[in-house]
Amino acid sequence: PSPKLLLIRNSPQEMDPQEARRGACAKAELSVNSGSYSRVSPGVWAEVGAVAAPDSTGALRPLASALPLKITDGGNYALCFSADGIFQVDGRPDLVPVKLTVNGGYDFGCMDTAASPCLASRIQFCHLLQGEYSPAGLCQVSFKRRGSGSQQGLVGSSSHMKVSWTPAWSVSYAADGLIASVQRGTCGGSDPAADFLCFDTLRC
Repeated sequence: PSPKLLLIRNSPQEMDPQEARRGACAKAELSVNSGSYSRVSPGVWAEVGAVAAPDSTGALRPLASALPLKITDGGNYALCFSADGIFQVDGRPDLVPVKLTVNGGYDFGCMDTAASPCLASRIQFCHLLQGEYSPAGLCQVSFKRRGSGSQQGLVGSSSHMKVSWTPAWSVSYAADGLIASVQRGTCGGSDPAADFLCFDTLRC
């Protein structure tokens, strides 16, 4: 059997090597993704099959098809290793002594549904009166959710984050004034409309 690597979430409680050897990696193997929402690419890094890492030269080398590893949500992650590819207690699991900290916003409580959209599909609204500013001097977007079971937050500072926006949506109206159709823009797909986001003037 081939050695394998598995990416897991390493919070809110940090895993130690003893736990990994007792099969904790197998219990955490689905902790990175939420339903159909994947926080890693290629997704195999966080799936049951894990990533094959041949050890023929004495060094773990993940298959080229699984590289580069991209993590889209902030958070603390860890890598589990199994010499025989089995992460349960009857295998040979262990913990790679490397901590992966990804700065940025995260929401591990989402399920990528209309009732609980993940960050990639969640709309953040910000309302201001024309020519006015919030007490903070700008429009704020919070990554903190209140309530029991909330798993949304921020790792690092906002200076480590990027925010994307859509161009103005195209809206058509029916004769009665009601919205007939809405054509959404794609986040990061173009420059912001100057009527909505302006960086060089005091007001739009």
